[in-house]
Amino acid sequence: MAKEFHSGILVQSYETGLNGMLDKELNVVIPLEYNSIEYLHDKQMYRCINTTEEYFVYYNNSFESMTYDDNDYDIYMPVSEYLPFMELSSISVVNTTVMTSLFILFVIFMIERTKILPRVKIGFIYIVIIIIGLRLLLPFEFRFQKYIKSTIIMTSVRDLMRVPVLEISTVNICIWHLLAGLWIFGAVIYLYRYFSKYYRLHRVAELMPETESGKAYDILENLKNVYGFDFKTKLIVNKMIDFPAEFGIFKQTIFLNDYEYTDKELEFILLHELAHYKNGSNIINMFVNILCCLYWWDPIMWLFRSRIDEIVEIYVDDFVVNGLTKGERAKYMDCIFKVYNVINGRGTASFPAELIIGKGRRNIILERFKIISDSRVKNDIACAFLAIITILYALSIGIIIQSSYGGPSEEDMGPIFEDINRENSYITYEDGYYILYYNGEGLIASKDRDTLERMQDQ
Repeated sequence: MAKEFHSGILVQSYETGLNGMLDKELNVVIPLEYNSIEYLHDKQMYRCINTTEEYFVYYNNSFESMTYDDNDYDIYMPVSEYLPFMELSSISVVNTTVMTSLFILFVIFMIERTKILPRVKIGFIYIVIIIIGLRLLLPFEFRFQKYIKSTIIMTSVRDLMRVPVLEISTVNICIWHLLAGLWIFGAVIYLYRYFSKYYRLHRVAELMPETESGKAYDILENLKNVYGFDFKTKLIVNKMIDFPAEFGIFKQTIFLNDYEYTDKELEFILLHELAHYKNGSNIINMFVNILCCLYWWDPIMWLFRSRIDEIVEIYVDDFVVNGLTKGERAKYMDCIFKVYNVINGRGTASFPAELIIGKGRRNIILERFKIISDSRVKNDIACAFLAIITILYALSIGIIIQSSYGGPSEEDMGPIFEDINRENSYITYEDGYYILYYNGEGLIASKDRDTLERMQDQ
């Protein structure tokens, strides 16, 4: 028959050589002899490791009932039954944010310094973005993760986050609770603003009349036939539009300003916008924007969004100029420069165009021109290195840097045993166990009476 205990902590007693389960008054309830007992402060539990198995034991008052074996007094708290599959904590958020920010900065550095675009396939860039997104959408501690102990940095972070700032009834509000509340509030505001603008733009695209004739329409239909684009495209040519742009997730809408473009310029502009929808950049841009709304407080995410916009433009340019002569590439660059001057010469657009196009860096035009003129060389080593680092980043979800605290010191635990003697303790036999009572309270349960008597005589 196994006994059950509903509260307590695990400790290591260096004086007696016993490890054990103690009640809230630091009385030993279950002696243990594990090779290691590690305190996981952020989870409010201990991890007990012996030669064959690993157990987690909660030390607060909310854990499940615990049992121990009749012979060796092991506590059985299997991870698969008592540890949640995933858990959100301040430590998990810090781990996720720091590792992702470092990875994003590395990717930006590789792209800007090693000239690997557009040699790397756009599909790989999208995979990198999706991996980053999934990591940020799941900032949890997982049961399968391996722990790297941090006794200084993460411990300090955890202690800071747990500092109480407000008490409501019996609930203590800590710094982590306030920051988490502010995070959620800000995310809701940013998401509302983004989707409100998106909805207004969608309404503009629905209400504005479609252009179904004219030079631009004929060129558009011809391009779709030549390149085999079978998706639905609504063309809107209107004086209210400031500059060429495209929009849409399930159906594309191309906005074209009423400007006297040449036939070749119209061909370049419309093919450029068709390529945006063809390569799925609208979906990726929405995904990245949502990530920025969720992590609105991280400046690295806004830098990431800006660079993704630029990367998408580079891949679209590469699609357009594929197979063109140097003279035709030069004309395409002239067309880009003309549109760029139109965009930067305008003030506020007549509808929420910030969802379609961003200002970006001024030198991005020069960067695009270098790629269009095919002045870059292939860098296989850089591409392979980026792929390896991406794989390592994806695998990093299996590792978490966790706060680590030691158990009670020898000085703290010594008085528990040295005060026990025949005068202040006695032994009873209850339900198949010998119970050592100390100062009128049950201290240790054992199948062996001799062990308890030796503790009285030490």
